[in-house]
Order: sequence, then structure tokens, then C-alpha cells
Amino acid sequence: MNNDVDIIKFTTSIIMGTTSVVLGIFAIWLSNKFNNNSSSALEKIKELSNEIKILH
Repeated sequence: MNNDVDIIKFTTSIIMGTTSVVLGIFAIWLSNKFNNNSSSALEKIKELSNEIKILH
């Protein structure tokens, strides 16, 4: 009985550790995606600002 509890605890620890690593990788990927999108948006705003300056 005690052996079964140890196996369940060990398996749970492995699953939680793996989930933690996967969530960490996902967070890094999502952060990079938002960074790229915000950089792209900033460039478009700069281009639009330059076009408005040219028109005036």
C-alpha cells in the first residue's frame, strides 16, 4: 500500500514538473510573439507619422 502511494506521488511530481516546463516554454514563446507584434505596430505608427508630417 505504501509503495502505491509513493508511485502516485512520484508520478504526480513528474507530471507537474513536465507541465511546469511546458508552461514556461509557452510563456517565452508568447512573450516573443507579443514583442514581435508590438515592434511591428510601432514601425507602422512611425511610418504613418512620417506620412502625416509630409502631408503638412
